[in-house]
Amino acid sequence: MAAVVFPPPVGTVSVYLEKRKVFPESYSAPAGWYKGNYTVKMKTEVPEQVLENMKLYYTELFAQYPDVLTTSEISKVIGYGTTSINNWCKKGHLKSFKRNNVNHIPKVYLIEFFCSKYFRTLTRKSDWHIRVLQEFPRWQVIRGLKTKE
Repeated sequence: MAAVVFPPPVGTVSVYLEKRKVFPESYSAPAGWYKGNYTVKMKTEVPEQVLENMKLYYTELFAQYPDVLTTSEISKVIGYGTTSINNWCKKGHLKSFKRNNVNHIPKVYLIEFFCSKYFRTLTRKSDWHIRVLQEFPRWQVIRGLKTKE
């Protein structure tokens, strides 16, 4: 049986086009949407001491979490989808082991991944990722690991 397709209400397209002429900003993507513009970009290469500080930072952030997390648990925390996290595991970016067909990621491997060049240079970062990177310099100053610039 063929699917029944209903035509759009008369005037819908013309109304849309007229409104778009008057308020074009309401019908376009926000500035930077397609470029991946956001306030924090990490350099590809960072000094060894900064990487050590990042390890301490993420260790502190994840101190209250269990030693092994599933992809869905990680997804809820860091704001990336389970598909992305599973792909990172499948491609070898994030070390994990499968149990009952679910990826389990030890916290030490998760922290190692957060400090990796791959994760630091993701083009489209989650809100959590951006916020954590923005807070990192302040955390270093508070811990006495870096002086204010």
